[in-house]
Order: sequence, then C-alpha cells, then structure tokens
Amino acid sequence: MRCNLVRRWREPLACTRAAGALPESTPEWVPAGPVCWAVGGVAAFTLPFGVPALNAVLVSLLSYLVLSWLGLARGVGSRTVGAVSRG
Repeated sequence: MRCNLVRRWREPLACTRAAGALPESTPEWVPAGPVCWAVGGVAAFTLPFGVPALNAVLVSLLSYLVLSWLGLARGVGSRTVGAVSRG
C-alpha cells in the first residue's frame, strides 16, 4: 500500500496546472487531521523523553501516515473552489 501523505490531491492539481487554475472542487475537511493533531498533543504531554514539541510533530506525522496506509485519511464532503485572481 502506498502512502498518500502529500499525493492524495496531487492529480487534480496537476491536471489544472497547465490552465493556471485550481481544481473545481476540494474536500470540505479531512477528519484525520484533527485526530492526528490531538494524538500529537497528548503525546507531547505524556511522553517522558525528548522535546515535547518535536514529539508532538513526529507522533502527529506518524499517526497521519498510519491512517493514510489504512485508507482512513480522506476528505469528507466537497466544496466548490471560487475563481482566484493572480495579480
């Protein structure tokens, strides 16, 4: 199983890059994000070793990777993206 840490929404972005536009829709939110953030926060306060801030970031990252490998880090809902002006 491959990790989709940064590749999950890469294809829609790559398809619209040539036109200089954004994809027509994006997920409303990704529930795995707040879950991993909370797990990292708990780790920062409970792990008896290391630098708490680094522990939080590493545990959050590893949590997101595990959820991604399990197929649980996916977007929920869909939001239409408005036009973005490049000035």
